[in-house]
Amino acid sequence: MTPKEFQTLVYIHQYIQTHGYSPTYTEIANARSNKSIGYITRVISNLHDAGLIDRQPAAKRNIILTDKGEKLAKISQ
Repeated sequence: MTPKEFQTLVYIHQYIQTHGYSPTYTEIANARSNKSIGYITRVISNLHDAGLIDRQPAAKRNIILTDKGEKLAKISQ
C-alpha cells in the first residue's frame, strides 16, 4: 500500500466515523487536494483488491471498511 492509499483509507474511516456513511468519490477527491475521480477510482480499486474495503454495487455512498481496513485505519489515531 502506498502512503497516498493509506491516507485515503484513513480519510474514509474518519469520514464514516463522523457522518455515519461513506464519502462519495468526489468528496474523497476534494479532500485529497482535488485529485481526479479517475485517480480516486484507482486508489479505491487498489484498497478493494487489498481486502481493506468492500463496495456495494449501485449505491452512491458504497464504500464499507472491512475488519482489516478498520484495524489498519485505526493505527493512525
